[in-house]
Amino acid sequence: MQSARRHLNTIFILDFGSQYTYVLAKQVRKLFVYCEVLPWNISVQCLKERAPLGIILSGGPHSVYENKAPHLDPEIYKLGIPILAICYGMQLMARDFGGTVSPGVGEFGYTPIHLYPCELFKHIVDCESLDTEIRMSHRDHVTTIPEGFNVIASTSQCSISGIENTKQRLYGLQFHPEVSDSTPTGNKILETFVQEICSAPTLWNPSYIQQDLVSKIQDTV
Repeated sequence: MQSARRHLNTIFILDFGSQYTYVLAKQVRKLFVYCEVLPWNISVQCLKERAPLGIILSGGPHSVYENKAPHLDPEIYKLGIPILAICYGMQLMARDFGGTVSPGVGEFGYTPIHLYPCELFKHIVDCESLDTEIRMSHRDHVTTIPEGFNVIASTSQCSISGIENTKQRLYGLQFHPEVSDSTPTGNKILETFVQEICSAPTLWNPSYIQQDLVSKIQDTV
């Protein structure tokens, strides 16, 4: 018998070294959706075989223009799977699609931000934009967006703090929605991406976890 885990509807986080990667995984699991953390250099074939419902690109300490900076296999973008790119992940995605990234003033800690009506913020922002507060931790920033993308968030220091391409289901946030103890806005953003854009069913509950453990025990006897 195969382990139940192989049949889960999973969200994968590709880890670029963010201090918040496992906080992010925890927040996704709080939505009753199973989530795994994988290395950033996973091959497109390996990822395709795992058939995730969605992918999240984490932040990281690097600059995309460094010689040895980690980069995503570009074929992953062609899988047609929704991708949410956070901080370094957003900068990487923007650059991969033809945008530009430059050193900036930097923003750290809780920061006022302006959110615009869009698919990712649809349960936060209606027909008008919204001023709220989020967690920032970056120096570099996107200075021009790729063709086909729209700006969905901005701050006083970073005019491109969020981007989206709804046709390809690609979303980028310069801020960290997973650090949401003081900003429930972040929880709602993750919920919208995971449960609605990725259509992930909320199966990761105590009953399912018990079933998964039983299946793994049966696999070993």
